[in-house]
Amino acid sequence: MIEFFPERNAYLCRERYVNMIDPSINHSLWSKEEDLKMIDLIKKYGFGKWAKIAREMPGRTDNMCLTRGRTLRSKLLKKFKVS
Repeated sequence: MIEFFPERNAYLCRERYVNMIDPSINHSLWSKEEDLKMIDLIKKYGFGKWAKIAREMPGRTDNMCLTRGRTLRSKLLKKFKVS
């Protein structure tokens, strides 16, 4: 694989596959049910435990959960006007 992409090392090829190309990844928009499940999992495991959370979110990677978790946190902070 690396011979086809000389500018990328093995680590970058792996990360690209795991986070973007893997056919089991769900690239669609997050549903309301997924958001509610994400909030419950953040309460269960804590903010920042993205690998654990992603294991319970089929089709979502830890990086996707990180990004969505940050978005949800900022939305909740704005909704309840918490500093």
